[in-house]
Amino acid sequence: MCVMEAGWSVDATRALMAIWREQNVRENLDGVSRDKTIFKKIAGTTKERGYDFDYKQCHTKVKNLKAKYNKVKDNNRRKDNNRKTFPLFEELDAILAVRATSNSTVIIENTSGSSVRDQEEHSPLPSWLCFDDS
Repeated sequence: MCVMEAGWSVDATRALMAIWREQNVRENLDGVSRDKTIFKKIAGTTKERGYDFDYKQCHTKVKNLKAKYNKVKDNNRRKDNNRKTFPLFEELDAILAVRATSNSTVIIENTSGSSVRDQEEHSPLPSWLCFDDS
């Protein structure tokens, strides 16, 4: 059995990532790094799947996976460096790349000079970002 960090086997990490991959969990974690309630639910689901981690351990694992992922992505964006990866990178990329594209907003300027927002339907803008077109 390959142990990735402090008790997290590859299988346990995959179980956590499977929970994280669920749309409602991704939406709840989007932009939130310390919501105890969300991580308690995640920990409860990992226990249902046979892994005994508390919410702090789940939070730390998610935080560490994001940090490792971002470090590799940043490295790979630089042309002068060799491409890097790590176990489960592709699976993690599938989770975090969806997050990046589902939150993207494209602003297009039309010929009259006004802006038109083109955004995916499942990711509405927060009310504080919306502009009154009237």
